[in-house]
Amino acid sequence: PDPPPPPPPPPASCKAAQLAGSSSSLVLIKPPLSSLERSFDALCDQTTDGGGWTLLLTQTDPDANFIGTVNPFVEAGNVLNASFTEPYAHNWSYTFRPVAGDEFMIRRTGGGTTDFVTFTVNKWCGADTWITNSENVNQCGGQEGYASGRAYDSAGATQSAIYFHGCFQQGGCASNGGDGVGFSSYPSWTDGGAACYGGCWNGGLRWFWKGELLTDQNQVFTYYFREAPLPPPPPAPPSPSP
Repeated sequence: PDPPPPPPPPPASCKAAQLAGSSSSLVLIKPPLSSLERSFDALCDQTTDGGGWTLLLTQTDPDANFIGTVNPFVEAGNVLNASFTEPYAHNWSYTFRPVAGDEFMIRRTGGGTTDFVTFTVNKWCGADTWITNSENVNQCGGQEGYASGRAYDSAGATQSAIYFHGCFQQGGCASNGGDGVGFSSYPSWTDGGAACYGGCWNGGLRWFWKGELLTDQNQVFTYYFREAPLPPPPPAPPSPSP
């Protein structure tokens, strides 16, 4: 008898798993730039804002979850035990290469509140490595500048933040050992007063939301990625005339 056909490859992401009918929060994925040997378990948020979100990073502190000052999206931390509530990081180099229309989400939980903000990419500056090259640094913000685009709050209202970037490479961001990332309207780093969401600078890295310092800093921030919605299928051709 013929050998059985090989099993299908894992889905590329939580969004792909969702489109295939999965509502599971734990999915084996093989991102499009990864080899089959680099398949790994990912956590998915399949409910917030329509679901399909792949967890990238979980932080409980924007200044202390890593040793030194790092780009958290190319670090590895607790990779075998991805978590929505405990510090988690995965090296996303050569996994996804976002394009215009793809989305990121920051979700925060703490102080009796859960909220989220999304960011739609216009330009991706992180290449395949998730590290900004020098020719793109002024287009997507600094320290790293991952993307430019537009943020939207959980009600869908447009926000002022136009950069998805960080605060960990230079000046106080680096000397304080920061690893903050978020969305803001300030071009050089995630500045707290610049409509910032995430780990933002105000003389130190702190949790901010919509440009406001959170009174309760005991928060969990989770960061996600979701591919752009698929375009609608083309209309069926008209039936031939009898």
